[in-house]
Amino acid sequence: MNRLVITIIISLFLVVFFGITDLKPKYEDWSDLNKKIMDARSELQYQGKYFSDLEETSQKLEEHDLSVSKVYSALPPDPSLPSLFNFFQQASSQSGMILKAVSPSSSVFSELVPDIRETHFTLSLTGSYAGFKTFLLLLEDSARFIETEGISLFVPKKETDLLTVNLKLKVYSY
Repeated sequence: MNRLVITIIISLFLVVFFGITDLKPKYEDWSDLNKKIMDARSELQYQGKYFSDLEETSQKLEEHDLSVSKVYSALPPDPSLPSLFNFFQQASSQSGMILKAVSPSSSVFSELVPDIRETHFTLSLTGSYAGFKTFLLLLEDSARFIETEGISLFVPKKETDLLTVNLKLKVYSY
């Protein structure tokens, strides 16, 4: 009987020892997997919040669609030279000026705001002084950011001759 009790105790000890040594790695694997699941859940919650914030921001932008479109038209993503040439032609004809030449001289990034591109133009116009004032007002009232850098006036020798103007402009885009 004594031997039976000792054998049972040793067998029980061996079962517990091998059970622990066999189950411990499985428990550690389970624990690591559980930690990964918790991390993934937290990442999912973070991404869900991020996308809901993006959706909310998108809805707010849609509420201000008119203002955003005005900014977009004032600072388009590219200088769009054909549309600018067309605008210059229309503005000159509306003001009674004759657009003789348009020449883009350079396109560089702004020193003050590095993301903004500045495109420089030289316009040659002919017409009356009143027409030139009207042309400048049309430039000022346009949706685009157009800055006048310099004006050269060539006064006619006769009153019947037309005024010749060279105009240096800067147009902004991003």
